[in-house]
This record gives sequence, structure tokens and C-alpha cells, in this order.
Amino acid sequence: MSRVNIIVVCAVAIGLLTGCSQRRPSTCIVESPQQRYDAAKALFEKASREFHIPSSQARGPERTKLEDQALAAYTDLAHAYSDQPTWAAQALRSLGNIHAARTNLIEAVRTYAEVAEKFPRQDFEVLMAWKSAGDLLSGADKAAEANVYYKKLLARFDKPDALPIVQSVVRGARARLEGELKLSARECQ
Repeated sequence: MSRVNIIVVCAVAIGLLTGCSQRRPSTCIVESPQQRYDAAKALFEKASREFHIPSSQARGPERTKLEDQALAAYTDLAHAYSDQPTWAAQALRSLGNIHAARTNLIEAVRTYAEVAEKFPRQDFEVLMAWKSAGDLLSGADKAAEANVYYKKLLARFDKPDALPIVQSVVRGARARLEGELKLSARECQ
């Protein structure tokens, strides 16, 4: 066997051993941080634009189909791009929103909690996930569980220099907690 043939055979063998075949080129491509950010953003925007937002206007099987497609895209994004917290945290919160719309309380609250667990530095997403979890639980007459989320929200975000949107959410959480305290006091009398 000639020297050139040996080199070619070795190169092909190395390519096959490392998984770099023509069937799986994505495993061979190293993306830059900016490329990963852009890809995560594009996937989030596609899931929102093509599936999630239209699902709110659809009914019946069409709504279910669009929600399923959004769930799949958001799940893929949250797993494949967990290194892109801006988009992965939004995807997780959107997953929670879909579960909530489907009245799957347990899965919605679990997903909202996951936002803070996996992406604690994404303040706005954590704020809104905790608010959503609290509101969902409160609406389901699970005040004690809701209060856990409202208290966390107040402990972390009740600051005088907070942005107006954050202050508004904090006021709402405080009102919910105070309403529960007043209701509880009346029940004890």
C-alpha cells in the first residue's frame, strides 16, 4: 500500500472514530459563543412566532398541535442551549406558561421553579416565574404554597431602586400576601 493510501485510510478512520461523518456534521462544528447566542435566539423567536403565539388564537386540535410544537422547541432550546441563559431561561418560563394554559398545575409550577434553580442570575425571568407560580397556585386555592413564591419574590426583589416593572410585581405579591394574612385572621376569629 502506498504512503498516500495509508494516509487517506488513516484520515478516514480518524474521521469515523471521532463521529465526523457526513451524516452528522453538526458534531464536528465548534460554534463560537456569539453563534450559540444567535442560534438560541433564533430558535426562541421561531418557537414563539410560529407556534406559541399562534396557539393562543387557535382552538381544538390545532391549538394542541401548536402547543406541542412550542413545547418541543422550548425543551430543545433549554437543553441544547443551557449555556445561553438569556434564551434558555425564557424558554423554560414559556414551557411553564404552556403547562399553565393546559391547566397542568404541577408541571407548570415545577417548570417555573426550575427557572430560578438553573438560571438564578436571570433576574427578570426568575421574578416572572415566581410571580406566575404564586398566581397559579393562588388561583388553585393553594395559598400556603403560593405564599412560598411570593415571599421568595419579596425577599429577593423588594428594593427601593428596583425598576418600575419589578416594583409593580413586588406590590402585587405583597398585596396577595397581605390579603391572605387578613383572610387568615378573619378565619381565626
